[in-house]
Amino acid sequence: MDKCRLVQFVNQQLLNVRTANVHFPKILLNPDEKERFIRTLEEDEEEKEDSIRDILMDKLRDGERKTIALRLWTSCLCAAKECRRTSVSEHNPDGTTKRESYYTPEMRAKSFEKIMHIVYDDPIYEAGVEIAPVWELIENAAPNKKMYLDGIPNLNDSPVTRYLKDKNKLIISADDLEIR
Repeated sequence: MDKCRLVQFVNQQLLNVRTANVHFPKILLNPDEKERFIRTLEEDEEEKEDSIRDILMDKLRDGERKTIALRLWTSCLCAAKECRRTSVSEHNPDGTTKRESYYTPEMRAKSFEKIMHIVYDDPIYEAGVEIAPVWELIENAAPNKKMYLDGIPNLNDSPVTRYLKDKNKLIISADDLEIR
């Protein structure tokens, strides 16, 4: 699944930046910091075999590849985080988790309504939402990891169920995925 590899690559680059600067992603509001991050992606793209250029091949210009990669990453993580059991409700000053709260089906429904507004207009964003369970349960997996789908509007038709064996299941694990 090239889309998952791409999300994992961007996620690792962002993790590297975040580890070096606890104010990430706010630093990207600064044009110099944003340009530095983009250069980091470009440098890693040239040095690593499993890079944006390698995954998307040379069919697109560099700017197009980065745009696609960041849109896939954003949508995948948005959907994946909304399907977790808990969310971080408070951070420590160093950026680590201080307190978590449980997601309710109502919270998930509200979040997915926003996600779906973007999906309707953006097929790349939709592709990221589709791979969220694959990325979360396989690439970003911990032992016995689960995703919670209760509250997602029109679950059977949601892109988040694209790779599920049973589109009606509300709590899923890696065993519930069907990847051809």
